[in-house]
Amino acid sequence: MAEDGEGEKKMPERQLRRARESVAEKVSRVRRRRESGSSGGSGNTRDLLELLRRMRESGGSMPRSDEMSEQNIEPLGSDFRNDLIRRWHLLDQPDSPTAARVQERIEKFLESGDPYKILSARKEYDEFINTLTTKQKTEFERVVSQEQKGLMLAKVSVIEKNAKGLIGKLAAKDVLKSDEDLDKGALTNKELEARVKDIRDRAVYELGAIRSRWHSIEQAQALIISTAKSKLDYKGEEGLRAWIAFEEIRKIQEAAQIHERFQVKTDPIENIRTAEEVMRFFEQSKSPETFRVASQQLTELQQVVVNSQDSRISETMKEEFRKRSEAFITVNTLIYSSNSNEGNPTALHKIALEQFNDETWKYYFSRFTPDTLRDKEGEQYLVNEKGDQVEINIVGEALNVFAEQYLEDRFRMNIIESFSNGDFRHSSAVEAETLRELLGAVRMDEKMMAEITLAINRDTKLSDEQKELIVSSLAGLDTNNIEDSLSILNNIWKCNEAKTVVIRSWLAKNTLIGADGYEEITVGEGENMRRISVLRKDKWQEKVITEKLRDRLRSLGVSDERITKLMGTVSGFEERLKLIGSGKEDQENFEGQIGDFELLSAIKRNGYELAKLYYSDTLDRIRIYDNGKHINTVFGEDTPYVARVVSHLMDFAVSEKQGDERVNGLIMNLLNDKSGTILLPQNLTAVRILFQKGNILLGDTELKKYLDKAITDRLSTSKAESPLDVNAAVFYKFLSKGLDPTRTKGKGKDAMLEKITEVKWGEASDDMKSFEWHDMYDDRQKAFKWYMEKFRMWTLHPTEKEFFSMVGEYYSMRNVRRHPGAELYLEMMYDVGHHLKDWFGYKENLPDATYEAYIQRFREESWINETRANSLRNRVLGSEPSRSTRQLKSLSWDSLRKTLGSPGWWFNSLIDLLRLIFQYNAKQ
Repeated sequence: MAEDGEGEKKMPERQLRRARESVAEKVSRVRRRRESGSSGGSGNTRDLLELLRRMRESGGSMPRSDEMSEQNIEPLGSDFRNDLIRRWHLLDQPDSPTAARVQERIEKFLESGDPYKILSARKEYDEFINTLTTKQKTEFERVVSQEQKGLMLAKVSVIEKNAKGLIGKLAAKDVLKSDEDLDKGALTNKELEARVKDIRDRAVYELGAIRSRWHSIEQAQALIISTAKSKLDYKGEEGLRAWIAFEEIRKIQEAAQIHERFQVKTDPIENIRTAEEVMRFFEQSKSPETFRVASQQLTELQQVVVNSQDSRISETMKEEFRKRSEAFITVNTLIYSSNSNEGNPTALHKIALEQFNDETWKYYFSRFTPDTLRDKEGEQYLVNEKGDQVEINIVGEALNVFAEQYLEDRFRMNIIESFSNGDFRHSSAVEAETLRELLGAVRMDEKMMAEITLAINRDTKLSDEQKELIVSSLAGLDTNNIEDSLSILNNIWKCNEAKTVVIRSWLAKNTLIGADGYEEITVGEGENMRRISVLRKDKWQEKVITEKLRDRLRSLGVSDERITKLMGTVSGFEERLKLIGSGKEDQENFEGQIGDFELLSAIKRNGYELAKLYYSDTLDRIRIYDNGKHINTVFGEDTPYVARVVSHLMDFAVSEKQGDERVNGLIMNLLNDKSGTILLPQNLTAVRILFQKGNILLGDTELKKYLDKAITDRLSTSKAESPLDVNAAVFYKFLSKGLDPTRTKGKGKDAMLEKITEVKWGEASDDMKSFEWHDMYDDRQKAFKWYMEKFRMWTLHPTEKEFFSMVGEYYSMRNVRRHPGAELYLEMMYDVGHHLKDWFGYKENLPDATYEAYIQRFREESWINETRANSLRNRVLGSEPSRSTRQLKSLSWDSLRKTLGSPGWWFNSLIDLLRLIFQYNAKQ
């Protein structure tokens, strides 16, 4: 046991005795009770047997009895918090020995250098601080010096940054290196995950143990930390294992809280209220562990309510309750699966097919109507100054404001694309600000500067003198003087790899759609001021909710008093940031500043996750150019990886260096005028959801008229395209313009696009039928499979065999997609066919006659109809009779060239000439 300075702190004998009992003894005891027909004690036999089954299936093992020793079960750091609480009544005397002892205890944790102790001390310190009133906090600030608090924050930050890079890689898409592994080679995701698997397995086991009441949360915490400390084989990764351990502890604490807090009640009315609290608590926690517990808890509550004979619960109420809880489970299963499977459409199609029905979205949104959103006193939040109900769906509005932020991000990302090509003109305020952000991304920190320098030094196209000039110019960047910095930025732009690093940094730092990593922020004022690290994604989400949603509610008529009651004060933004992911609900600590933290967190999470599900893969990508040539594509970190692959196949191919670079370039050029370089615009998520059969957005007459005109104009000049293709391409180009963040809302050219941020999702959800979701994910999974197995093979090996295999196994058998697709790929083959000889060593390029034979074969296979075949012949090969004349000329010239270039022809001609001369001489 750790000492508190006044003798050893003893654990209560009862707790120690319980801790020392082995799991094997517990299992035997439960079996004996079961055999004798007695349940006995507080253990749950069903949970125990289920846990044993899971452990066997996962190849895990039960903990050894010696793992439950007194030393291992100590809740690390809890003595520190208990000591603070015990001594609090003395801490108002700054010069007392007690104050000095607090300082010593903090210093003891920090000087140990043990990341587990440091993180634990910080956690206990924060928990203690959050139990104090504002006045008590001020007093405590006088006791603990700024130097000590700063040292604690600094050491935590070091651990965080050391761990953060590797933690991010556990869910990353690439093979990566850490500084400690440079000599050993790159670590794969699988290897990284293996290094923390034992911690995660222990956390799963401990969650079951807590729910079965074998272990307390404190015991589970100690055992998880003990597991994390048991393997220190990898130098430099102690911080990783410590951080993973504390993350797993946080998750099981939330899950255990759901289990303890939301037990089934005898009153069915209370069970319905409890179910709503379960859903909201889960929605603000975001972890899969809590979702599993929440789902099970909801199912139990649902069964009790549905089977209730209470006269107050009508059959209609039961049915409504059942549908709402099932909608919660279904939609969150889809969201969780999208995140954990990186948007893999195969997994999502299974969920949509098996769980979605025509009312799923309706009942999902129904939980956030004005009548259901009330404060602790039972008063509605969504009312106007007169107290009248304002008919809005608040999660629908949260979705809208996140969509607005995504579209504003898209607008600025388009500016960055033009900057990547060396066009630094900035006539508007938003262009000037975006350029200043780009310069700021270069100067972000020393690590960033080192990364850019490394990229420049790797560039083999630059001379040593050029590299030295570019690197030295980095120090001269001044983000406040744009004009003088442009020449320096131009120098950096000479290295495409450095350009990519800078743009990726800009995306991570300055947009919600690309937000990645941590950021230091200053919180508090005066003596209470300090700096904390927050995830940029969390900061962006809070910013969108605090600013955009607040303004949206006010514009819709909700009273300022009720907005503040729900959302807290604007200054409460910082306080909510500190609480994110902590599971804290004690709003009184902040005297109303943070509002209804749990409900607001649920609203924020729902709005953000739905916006990401609907929009992110469609809008997320920055194309990087070099002298007009598309050389790379950068995506945001939070957009599901497979989802963006399906939506942006060619950008994926370029960024991942898949296929032949020259073939990819020709394809991108061909696509550019057709669909904004999108290969399959019909499969973009936002296009399918927003414009499905015209029942969400196109119900707006003004918007429908605007889009119909754009579609008509395109069809008049693109007769070979199908209406379905044209619709999808027009919708995508409409979205891809983005929204100017400096616009005057509701006016000008952005007015139509703004309608996307004004969808009444509560009403629209009635028309969100399950078939559309089944069909969308079915198409996306087939397209993904076709791309991975067929299309990219042809781009790497553009042979006739791969070409016909690709088209023959196209992802859709519907002619409305198959025919225009086949025509597009024929055009691609024609362009690539002009380079077969030079690029791939073929004897000749693709002859027109052979190409026309391809068209005829496509026609015979019904891959293309006669109208499209004739249109393609005339457009690519020329109309009759010029096509026949040109082909005859080409055939004659090829024949003559082959004849004159053949050694056999010359030899046979010589023999014939000699024979002729001999015959002539014989006649003479």
